Formats: sequence, structure tokens, C-alpha cells
Amino acid sequence: MVPRRAIENRETDARIDVVGALLLGLAVLCLLYPVVRVESGARLPLVLLVGVPLFALAFVRWEHRLVRREHPPLLDLTLLRGLPGYVNGLLVSTLYFTGYTGLVHVVYLQEGLGYSALRTGLLLMPFAVRSAR
Repeated sequence: MVPRRAIENRETDARIDVVGALLLGLAVLCLLYPVVRVESGARLPLVLLVGVPLFALAFVRWEHRLVRREHPPLLDLTLLRGLPGYVNGLLVSTLYFTGYTGLVHVVYLQEGLGYSALRTGLLLMPFAVRSAR
């Protein structure tokens, strides 16, 4: 259980977890870039998949470290265990946004207009960012 003082400190602390954001961003990049590039026949980017568990583990350890030091984390991992329905909500929203953008936008942009997977992803990024807010 997180001490009440730690929770109050995190609520008033306005610092952004830049290191956590970079580690999570690198994990996602190492996962998505090879998937997008493999369509074009490039096999070398598949090496980046090795970075996914490394950066994900580093992210989790960093977030735990921030909580121990009573700093605000990018993602409070205690929510995954302590808040009923949080994990289910994440899964439902992930499935919704994956299916919705995949069905409506990706098919049209890639099949209808002939855009590459990378170009389609870049075009849909503002939609994903705005939807996440």
C-alpha cells in the first residue's frame, strides 16, 4: 500500500516523468517500427524487437523507483493491481481503438488510396493522440 503522504505529494508535484516517457516510447518504437518495415521486405529492423522487453522492463523498474522516492510516475502501476476494472478498461479501450482505426481508416488509406503502412500510421497519429486525451 502506498503511504497517504506519498499520494498527496504526487498530486501536488507537477514534474513530468521524462525518463519514463522515453523508456516507454523506445519500447513502443522497438515493437512497431519492425512491424511496419517488414511489409517492405526489410528484415534488419526485426533486430529492434530485442529492445522491447529490455525497455519495457527498464520502464517498469523506473516507475517503481519513482514511486519509492515519492515522485509522480508516468503510469502508476499500482492501479493495475489495486483498482478494480482498470485492467479490463485498458483492454476494452485498446481493442476498440485498434479495431476502429484499423477497420475504417487503415483499410481506406492503404487499400483505397495505396498509402504505405508507415504513411498511414503517421497520418493517424494525431487521431490516436487526441483520442488518448
